[in-house]
Amino acid sequence: MLTERYGIAADQACDLLRTLSQDSNVTLAQSAQQIVAADAEGTAPAPEG
Repeated sequence: MLTERYGIAADQACDLLRTLSQDSNVTLAQSAQQIVAADAEGTAPAPEG
């Protein structure tokens, strides 16, 4: 989803998820679930560009 929405490579998406997980002190799976939920609700940040 991150690669499609933001036009980033898969390894960049994994790095982003890992960073978000560590910064939020939650599991990577929880970070991913939050991103998917925000997208479903329409509250995810819009891609730049």
